Amino acid sequence: MLLAPLGFGTDIGGSIRIPAAFNGLYGIRPSAGRLPYSGMANSMDGQNSILSVVGPLATSAGSLKLATKAILDKKPWLHDPMVHEIPWREEQEGEFEGQKLCFGVMRSDGIVNPLPPVRRAIELVVKALQDQGHKVIDWTPPSHKAIIDAALETWTFDAGTDVKAAFALSGEPMAPQVSFFESVSEEKTATEIAAVNVWLRDLKKGYLDYWTGTQEGTGTGRPVDAVICPLAPFPAARREMYKYYGYSTWVNALDYTSVVVPVTNVDKLVDTVDVEYKAIDEQDGEIQGDCESIASFLYDGMAQSLRIGVLRRGC
Repeated sequence: MLLAPLGFGTDIGGSIRIPAAFNGLYGIRPSAGRLPYSGMANSMDGQNSILSVVGPLATSAGSLKLATKAILDKKPWLHDPMVHEIPWREEQEGEFEGQKLCFGVMRSDGIVNPLPPVRRAIELVVKALQDQGHKVIDWTPPSHKAIIDAALETWTFDAGTDVKAAFALSGEPMAPQVSFFESVSEEKTATEIAAVNVWLRDLKKGYLDYWTGTQEGTGTGRPVDAVICPLAPFPAARREMYKYYGYSTWVNALDYTSVVVPVTNVDKLVDTVDVEYKAIDEQDGEIQGDCESIASFLYDGMAQSLRIGVLRRGC
């Protein structure tokens, strides 16, 4: 529950979108350089391969628009050299009004499958779009595994020096979900960092080529207008049970604009465990077991949100 009409978060792997999704809120992760970040507190400051960005969380899409427009009206590029000089583009608001759109839908990334309530939410959105006359096609992009692996590489450039120092300030043990830093002992060299940057650039190019290549099947004369996909495999996670960030991290690695919108609520009478489910691998099986075993009572009534990704730099 948001106790204020508006909030702001930062996001390098999902930290705007995840709390928005799990609390039935709207949230936007803009592309890097769209909104001012100067002066923000940050971990791994100076790691520029995948930039953390700032964005609003609110109880309505209109509030996201109002907040973003208000910031851009102040011409933040005059105060933060990293902000692109792109004002709010009024002329684009009605660009596709009255036109049929084409959406890609990614029901699974092939690494970890979504749980029943997430799958149901996707189908609700697909049906709503089709009922409005829009087209929905399957989204089968290049494997997300390489994209996620590259993102994780950037987080360990300094061997966790910054994160370890933050925990050392209080003397508390490192949180289990970032304890992987403890197993990283050597910082990356400049040559190794450059290689990861080239890898990321190639991954971005491959994904761009796939997206623009969808023009052949959309029927609009344009590539897919936006992509619908899960934000996480589950509606929420118990403490220390959030074990897969792939559905949010790939957006950061590619630096796409991403919007979270609430769709429905979990219903324990509908979103039942698939007793015949066959796990992709051990990782998928562990996540399915952690979450589905308690789905009937933990998740009932919780908000279920999805994400829409937009291929537009500076959105």
